[in-house]
Amino acid sequence: AIGSRLIQQNCQRFQVDNVHSVSGSAPASLPDLPTPDRVFIGGSGGQLCPILDLCHERLTIGGRMLLALATLEHLTTTLLWLEQHSADYTHDLVQLQVLRSVPIANLTRLTPLNPVTLVGMTKTA
Repeated sequence: AIGSRLIQQNCQRFQVDNVHSVSGSAPASLPDLPTPDRVFIGGSGGQLCPILDLCHERLTIGGRMLLALATLEHLTTTLLWLEQHSADYTHDLVQLQVLRSVPIANLTRLTPLNPVTLVGMTKTA
């Protein structure tokens, strides 16, 4: 519910009216949704492969999936899944590193936050 509220606030802030937020656990809540041409996976609740499998079944040809991954284990799982589906997808990876300013005495330094790896996939078949 908190995520849905933040999504609604961001839609209002950016004047976007074509986003429909659905609260529920994946993959259980996914079959009732319309056929997607874009999917964002920002967490999996330990269900990454079942979520990827269901999204693969439903995603349109030319559709895109974007995963935001914080752990090496989930990155490995995703890359192994992509290896099994290599005939169906092209993909690319981007790792983001963000630093936040923090005061130190009367100066400022940057402290790194944990990196996030983005995996973009396009369904080709």
